[in-house]
Amino acid sequence: YNSSRHAILDDIGQFISSDGLQFFALDFGLKVNRRLTMDFDGILRLYSLNNTTKDWQVSWMPKLVRCRVHGLCGENGICFYKPSPTCTCPPGFQMKDPTDWSQGCKPEFDIVCNKTEVKFIKLPHTDFYLYDSNYQLQTSIEACMNICKSDCNCRGFGYKLNGEGNCLIKSILFNGQSGPHFVGDMYVKIPIKMNFTASSIDNSKLDCPKLYLPKVGKAHEDNLKYLLGFVIAFGIAEIMCVTFGWVYFHKKTINLRNLNQGYLAVTMGFRSFTFEELKKATNNFSDEI
Repeated sequence: YNSSRHAILDDIGQFISSDGLQFFALDFGLKVNRRLTMDFDGILRLYSLNNTTKDWQVSWMPKLVRCRVHGLCGENGICFYKPSPTCTCPPGFQMKDPTDWSQGCKPEFDIVCNKTEVKFIKLPHTDFYLYDSNYQLQTSIEACMNICKSDCNCRGFGYKLNGEGNCLIKSILFNGQSGPHFVGDMYVKIPIKMNFTASSIDNSKLDCPKLYLPKVGKAHEDNLKYLLGFVIAFGIAEIMCVTFGWVYFHKKTINLRNLNQGYLAVTMGFRSFTFEELKKATNNFSDEI
């Protein structure tokens, strides 16, 4: 059946793919030139053209899981966290180029095709994802081992103890990862004459090369700072206008109230007084006003 996927990056910087991935450019909007690029370090990035500097600036990149970067430790290499991402070679392998982990590891033995002359070394909680030449469900580990032994192109197999007995025959050992979160183990095919036991991965002191990690959208962050400053200043000005307006209209209301009282006094004559007020004002009617 057709399992192909498709994706669209539209004019406003929205990316939508058929497998459910969706994201927006940091400078979301029209009239921006953009390009989506798979960079040399295996990371997909969205770039936007700065019309002022004419530079391409990163406006989106995925959240990084460093050991998931394709080919980070090369063929036969295994990436694990210690706690930073670190590359190592399985037992019986060594680095091809001591200065470049992306070249991976090379075997210290000749690969043989006779199934009676091979065995497997177990790498606990390890996986080489992709490059499965065969995939079997509900298979015992012995049956999976025999499938790999009988296949000259098999370099090892992964076996997951997840209740189903998943058997994954590997034609290439690539994108190796190791960590306690993996529920399965990896079994690497080696000549029977080699003496190795089950291996623990965390014995390497060689760090992975640093990835290319540009700062996303620096120019656009500056624009956002200017926009935020403008919004704050506008808000302060608006508050001041409201305050001054309230004071002005409050004073005007008081003046109008006083004016109305004076007008009433003129139009209605003198103010009337009560008996008690007159008595008090004339000292019990003994003084003349």
